[in-house]
Amino acid sequence: MAFQFAPYQIPPHDGTEDITDLWIEETDAENERGETCEAFFDDEVSGYGCHCALVAIRVTGGLGVDTWSLNLPRDIAMKLLNPMTVTRLERQRADRLDDE
Repeated sequence: MAFQFAPYQIPPHDGTEDITDLWIEETDAENERGETCEAFFDDEVSGYGCHCALVAIRVTGGLGVDTWSLNLPRDIAMKLLNPMTVTRLERQRADRLDDE
């Protein structure tokens, strides 16, 4: 029996960033899986220590016909990347936005 479920939908967001290098560093140092990762941010939030908050990530892998993509909410991203890394991402984005 196969299970079917609705994929997680990325919530409304203000911007995205390619965080593939960080994803590889944290989850697959040898880059054996060849995955890429995109982060989605809410740039007008308060309460997280800065005004940008990660809302979700999208991990993509595979080659050609076997390409797959998985959307993951913030709480799962926090576990996979660790809270310090997520905070670093949020602060870096906030700094870049402040410089614009």
